[in-house]
Amino acid sequence: MDLRAIHYAFVTRRKDTCIHNAHPLLKLMGSTLILVSIALSNIQWLILILLILLIEAELGKVLMNLVWTIKGAWSLLLIISVTSYILYSVHYSITLITRVITASFAISIFVSTTAPSDLSQSLEKIGVPAKLCAIPELSIRLIPYIANDAQESLEGMMLRGEVKPRFLLPRGITKALATIIHSAVKRSESLTEALVAKFFGYSNKRTYIDELQINKYSVVQLFVKVLILVLALIFPNPLIHLKNCLDIMITLLKYTTIYC
Repeated sequence: MDLRAIHYAFVTRRKDTCIHNAHPLLKLMGSTLILVSIALSNIQWLILILLILLIEAELGKVLMNLVWTIKGAWSLLLIISVTSYILYSVHYSITLITRVITASFAISIFVSTTAPSDLSQSLEKIGVPAKLCAIPELSIRLIPYIANDAQESLEGMMLRGEVKPRFLLPRGITKALATIIHSAVKRSESLTEALVAKFFGYSNKRTYIDELQINKYSVVQLFVKVLILVLALIFPNPLIHLKNCLDIMITLLKYTTIYC
């Protein structure tokens, strides 16, 4: 697994796109709905959802993040596909790997287009305590940095001969895991000291520089993802109702593009 690729896939960069400017809370709701749809859908709906996510990534200019996601998790995807093929069947293996890739894309798009501070602010606006709001914010911020630290540590251990690279998992993986845990603990200690220095938790309500706005895309994408979930439950086999489903989805995508 290429941990540096995971770092690039989940790092957040602010861009002036309709997806980046969408309200974080509505994006969170939309991403949750699409993940539920992925969990309940068959291969036909998974392919359709995958195409919609690719269009959404193109609108948000984060297609490279999806490429980094596949590059970073290719060994894990290979293990899942081979294991499911041996234990079950080819059809099940294809469905499972498509489900995992589609879910990874949905998470990558949300994380790479949502500033952690904006997500924390939107949660606080609906009454979630500030200390709880900090949990997703800090988690999103720490994941790419820990992945990058872990990759650098692995490369250093390989140069010293403590870890031997192999096809799937490196030899000496226990040492690598210990290094990753140590890196995460160091990051958490530094973060704790920074929060204490800033008197985090002294006030029940924090102040923010920018106010969040609900743009048209925020509402449209949520409506589209609700409709996908409903259609996936009503029409488990969309090929039978292909014309109707395509007409609905093309109309929705057209309006989504217009609002962007």
